[in-house]
Amino acid sequence: MEVTAQDLAASVHTTSSPANSYCQAFEADVRTICKLQIEQLVNGLDPTVAAYAVYKDSHSQRRQLVEAVTANYPYIPDIQKYSLLQEQEWLTRYFPVLEVIKLNFSDIKHVYVCFLSDSTSQEPEYIFLSKYEPLTPSQENLLLKNAQLLSYHLMMQRQLSRQTAEIASLSHALGRTEHQLRHPLAMIHLFAENLRLALPTGELQEQAALIRETVDEICVNLTNLLCGGQRAQQQVVQYDLRTILDQTVQVLQPLLEEKHLQICYPNQSVSLAIDRWQMKQVFENLLSNAVYFSPNGEVITCNWQVYSHEVLVTISNQGAAIPTADLKQIFQPYFSRRLGGTGLGLAIAHKIILDHQGNLWVENLAKGGVQFSFTLPQ
Repeated sequence: MEVTAQDLAASVHTTSSPANSYCQAFEADVRTICKLQIEQLVNGLDPTVAAYAVYKDSHSQRRQLVEAVTANYPYIPDIQKYSLLQEQEWLTRYFPVLEVIKLNFSDIKHVYVCFLSDSTSQEPEYIFLSKYEPLTPSQENLLLKNAQLLSYHLMMQRQLSRQTAEIASLSHALGRTEHQLRHPLAMIHLFAENLRLALPTGELQEQAALIRETVDEICVNLTNLLCGGQRAQQQVVQYDLRTILDQTVQVLQPLLEEKHLQICYPNQSVSLAIDRWQMKQVFENLLSNAVYFSPNGEVITCNWQVYSHEVLVTISNQGAAIPTADLKQIFQPYFSRRLGGTGLGLAIAHKIILDHQGNLWVENLAKGGVQFSFTLPQ
């Protein structure tokens, strides 16, 4: 049996987009998994069979072909193979996803296809199989199981590719704001130091020194935040989420008092390996957003659940529902529905959670209000 992997056709090549080494390694792993799946499928369907998997590599944007053919299966020239898999009329018809469908060809014995994605799309993904004898029910089940597993891995590849693109976009957006932040921070630092030197010893001098030290901390952590998502640059230590939440609530206290709001959260501690300063930014951005959109006198609820491998954190408020169109772009840089908002708060929170190998999403609650949720590895 021979197993090969190659581009399906040069004519379907599009411009590739940059991705980090982790993404490329994952996609190489997808190719390996695809080969193994097709090899396993052919081994279970001996003695005479040819199987082909066609999928799109989200990094190179090329259509890929993986094939496995038993030794005694007649050789099919590449030109005929590409025509069979890419140009036949059967590809223009609708077929349900993840169902084994038998096709009728006059010059081929028994042909089956199982689509991994929408068959009517411009670049459908599928497993194509030709066999001398018809498939038995157990063999159809084997084909379906292989298709389901391959479909899952391809979905994970696309999700990783999207997350990588999001991180790159957020890093670019943050980089554009760095120059705008550096200059005013340097001016604040200078004026705070001048005040400290001019003031007599006492509380006011201490406050001026605190301003200067705070600016120094912001500058250091701004550099860490703008490192492009490299986890090695994070100051990761075991830290209690509840302690970070306590500190965040103190910062937001003037806004809470102004709108007569309360933030309720658990008493129990939960310790995670995180960057304390970055995670504080997440809580400040999500909670300040909840404060802004909450009606006066309401309660904002923060909760967490600890599972075997991750912690789920939820922050919900009683504000108006988010329009469906906005839900799709709410984490995009510079998108904001807040009056005077920069559109970077939620984007930065999203980037930090992705950097921590977690996920962040938002949803409208059926009972009313909005809930932001994120996961962190335990």
